[in-house]
Amino acid sequence: MVAKGLVVGGFAALVLAVGVAGASALPPAQKARIHALLAPYDFYPARLPNGLIFINFKETHPGPSVCGPAVTIRFAAAGGKEIDWASSRDCNGAGKVSCNPTGYPGRGGGFGIGYGSRRATINHRRVFFSAGNHGSNAWACIPLKVGGYRDWAVVGIWESNFISRKQAMRLVAFAAR
Repeated sequence: MVAKGLVVGGFAALVLAVGVAGASALPPAQKARIHALLAPYDFYPARLPNGLIFINFKETHPGPSVCGPAVTIRFAAAGGKEIDWASSRDCNGAGKVSCNPTGYPGRGGGFGIGYGSRRATINHRRVFFSAGNHGSNAWACIPLKVGGYRDWAVVGIWESNFISRKQAMRLVAFAAR
């Protein structure tokens, strides 16, 4: 009888621990590593759709190279659900720091993503959305002050067509540190 109580109690503790661990989108050690690479342009999902877990991250140097490094973070869940989250400094093809409405540097280094009329201001940030055959993109421009000067960070996602346009746009609009 005591053993059964220990097993049930142990299972409840395991479920509680998993629930707490799943509450954060990114493990603290990984967040610290990314911050060391990208600060002050490191922004993360404040909340992810249910079931997604952190898989890995990589640092890239997309074009134009004057934007500096970008970090892409992969989250995934069963059933082919996937979000690739990117964060970096934002600038245009000429290297001018600005809010670029034609894409975000983390998406394969290529700009030219069309958003049509799918743009909004959410959480005081300019947010854009572009649908595709195999997934959609959403990105948000985040105004910053760096060294006393106006600057821009950009966060963007590619997602495997499992969330709505509104969800994708809100996900990037509420990016946090």
